[in-house]
Amino acid sequence: MDPYLASMSPDINSAYKRISRQLVLLPDETMSVRLFSEMQAKKPRKVFLTPFLASEIPEILESFPDILIGYIGSAALKADSRLYTAEFSDIDAIAQGANLLASFCKKLSPETVAVAVLLPEEALNELSGAFLKAFRQAGGTGTPFIIGAKKDFSADSVSRLKNIDIRAALIAISGSAGSRYKRQLFSKANYVVELQPIFINKDALSDVVLSWDFERALGAIKTRMELKKPGKEYLPWKESK
Repeated sequence: MDPYLASMSPDINSAYKRISRQLVLLPDETMSVRLFSEMQAKKPRKVFLTPFLASEIPEILESFPDILIGYIGSAALKADSRLYTAEFSDIDAIAQGANLLASFCKKLSPETVAVAVLLPEEALNELSGAFLKAFRQAGGTGTPFIIGAKKDFSADSVSRLKNIDIRAALIAISGSAGSRYKRQLFSKANYVVELQPIFINKDALSDVVLSWDFERALGAIKTRMELKKPGKEYLPWKESK
């Protein structure tokens, strides 16, 4: 396990412990060296790697011909008969969030519903289309205001929302910037869905947090290893309410 994920979530640590015979926490400074040292010494048949270790996978496959690798993450990896990956699509998460907002909005009068959607500005075109399609297909009512927000907090990027009575919101900006946007813009909203790929916490302002389901992903990878079905599998995001 990489030191970054280990420091972020004890629950994810526990999920890896349950799926493995031994959990190795790699040091920050010599992460790659320690990883290969451990593998040379123990020669495992299977190894489960955390998201930040994606760059090590090609060399592991080359150095250990009989290894089976389980990996959770979104890195672009060359297909290999020994590689089993689980991925959580941002588009799927936005569609999930849109469905949740649509279900909530159908309970309100269409004339009074304003829906805000904060998306990373670099992915605005792709993700906004996914939101609108899912929201309308689910029967969502009201007016969606879709904003491309900066990952580093910027009041200017969301200024058009300040004078709108937002009733429901989807926030796809994680980290401290996402928390700031939420506090400043949506503290009076009736319903807030937040995306946190790595689940950290759910505070009082969020009704639902969507995050990667490591427990489910590791179980799915283990099953596919037993069935000898390598490749990539997309999984739904976990809903924490």
